[in-house]
Amino acid sequence: MNNKLIITLLFTLVWFSLQAQNDRLRIAIFDPTSSGTGIDEGTKLAVREIISSAFVNTGKYTIVERSLLEKVMSEQMFSNSGAVDDSQASEIGRLAGANKIVLSVITLAGGRNMLSIKLVDVNTASVERQKTQVITSHELLDVVEPLTLDLMGETAVYPTATRQPASQNVNAAPAATQIQSTEIEMVYVEGTGRIRSFYIGKYEITQAQWTAIMGNNPSIAKGDRYPVENVSWSDAQAFITKLSQMTGRRYRLPTESEWAYAAAGGVNRNTYRYAGSNNIDEVAWYAANSASHRTPFDVGAKRPNALGIHDMTGNVWEWCQDTYKKRRHIIRGGCWNNNASSCLLSKNRSSFGTRNGNVGFRIALSE
Repeated sequence: MNNKLIITLLFTLVWFSLQAQNDRLRIAIFDPTSSGTGIDEGTKLAVREIISSAFVNTGKYTIVERSLLEKVMSEQMFSNSGAVDDSQASEIGRLAGANKIVLSVITLAGGRNMLSIKLVDVNTASVERQKTQVITSHELLDVVEPLTLDLMGETAVYPTATRQPASQNVNAAPAATQIQSTEIEMVYVEGTGRIRSFYIGKYEITQAQWTAIMGNNPSIAKGDRYPVENVSWSDAQAFITKLSQMTGRRYRLPTESEWAYAAAGGVNRNTYRYAGSNNIDEVAWYAANSASHRTPFDVGAKRPNALGIHDMTGNVWEWCQDTYKKRRHIIRGGCWNNNASSCLLSKNRSSFGTRNGNVGFRIALSE
């Protein structure tokens, strides 16, 4: 096969790939609103995430990023507190580049919750389809996906049993009111060579996120926005297992190769000594600038790297998936009480997987 033919085939593959992306409808999904139900924000965010996943998993839709949607809403001075009508939502969706928008409402009806999801055309501001289901609060998260599939005209299988509260079923995922897993922001990392594309946490897992999933806080220095620490490699795996059960996604720890690749900026990788800069003070909490604090700091307080990922240098060491000499596991990034040389991107350490007040983690997800 000659070079000209190879180049022609590559261009053809790229064209078909771009054409497939263009054929997908762009959907803007608003956070659910509620009336009289007492549904907490964590549950509403979980509903939004399940709706998003249902659309994406069909392969027919692309979701408008939440950050873009919020930016447009802020610029237009609209609120998603229940005051956004179909016309306003359509205008927001249009400005965000969406073809369709999805609005969902959870209301109290005769002592039971009623979930309503509707698909609105951006150009006409008219409701194309709407689906409604009356349920108990414990059935809510089980019904969201099939009701969304029903809305799209896809095959939907509704649950036949009511979800038990976590207090009655020790093997179940935490009760919906405890879960804020959708607040975990993920950053897409485009792969190259032997590194396949993946997603990685924008921030280290916080104590608030850990508590929402696990129901406790093992950290030594307490703070909701502090990274969770004093967790072993096995503890991190337990968190990931519960999070995956809740969301239906297979979260995991990043491999050391993935961690290093993302820290260096992915395909835009550079030769910085630290994640995002040669000046460690710009991007990290470490011994020299943490002397008076003597604990981890809120995640995201320092400048991110080229991919928008925070704290990959300093704050707390981060567990990687890799096993070293069977019983040990890799940690990367350095921490708040290390000197600068220990925080270099070229540095790694191994630990027996025991708990330490300087070690936390962030999560990853295969594409």
